[in-house]
Amino acid sequence: EERRTVRMALVALNNLESASVNIVRLRDELLAEVREAFPSNGPAMAQLIACVSELQATAQRFSTALEDVLSTVGKQLQPRLRTTVADLLSIDKHSSIYLLDEAGYQATQSSSFMPWSVRLTSFLDELLLPYSPGPHGLCESNSRTLLCAVASYVGKRLLVMLRQQRFSQLGGMQLDKDVRTVIAWFTARCGREVRDTFGRLSQFALLLNLDRPADVLDFWGVKVNGMVWQLTADELRKVMALRDDFKSDEIQRLALTT
Repeated sequence: EERRTVRMALVALNNLESASVNIVRLRDELLAEVREAFPSNGPAMAQLIACVSELQATAQRFSTALEDVLSTVGKQLQPRLRTTVADLLSIDKHSSIYLLDEAGYQATQSSSFMPWSVRLTSFLDELLLPYSPGPHGLCESNSRTLLCAVASYVGKRLLVMLRQQRFSQLGGMQLDKDVRTVIAWFTARCGREVRDTFGRLSQFALLLNLDRPADVLDFWGVKVNGMVWQLTADELRKVMALRDDFKSDEIQRLALTT
C-alpha cells in the first residue's frame, strides 16, 4: 500500500511538470495562430494576445506547485541523510579516520576496504531509487531537481562532520579521494553543473591535501577547475589548522589578500 501511494505521488509530480510544459507550448502555438489569422492593427488583436498570454500565469502556478512539492520531498529525506552522514563520519575523543600513518593509508588502498564515500553512495542508490527516472519513478527533470537539492544538503552535512576530524598528510590524500567519489556519483546523475554545489567541499579537500601551507598561495583568489574560490581567508586558516603537521604560525603568516 505504501509503495502504491508513493507511485501515485510520483505520477502526480510528473503530471504537474508535463502540464506546465504543455501549457507553455499551447500558449506559443495559439499566439502564432492569432498573429496569422488577425491583422496586427485590428481591434481584436491586443485582446486576444492578452487572453492567450494568461496561460503563462497558469503554467507558472503549476511550476510553483511542483517546486514546492519537490522541496517538501527533499526535506523529508534530510533526517535519513543527516543520520547516515553522521554515522559514517562519527569519531570518538581519541580517534579520527583521517589521522593516517603509512600503514593506515595502505590499509585504505586494500580491495577489501570500503571507505565511507562508497558506503554513502550505496546508501544514496537505495534511498533515491524510487525517485530515479523511469516508468515507475520521476521524469528526468524532476529527478534531477530533487537530486540537486539532495546534493546541496549532503555537501553541507559532510562539511559539518569533516570539520570535526583531524588530518595527517596521508589522511588529506584519502579525503581527496572520498570527496571525488561523492561528487562523481552526483555528477553522473545531475550533470557537471552540480560540481558548483560542492565548491566549498572540494576546496576543503584541496587545502588538506597540500604539501605545505604556503602552497595555498598558488590557488588563493583564482579559479580552481573553473570554480571561483568560495572559502574566506578566515575559513581557509581554520581548515588548514585541521592538519596535524601544519604549524599554526605558518598558517597565520600566509598573505591572503582579498
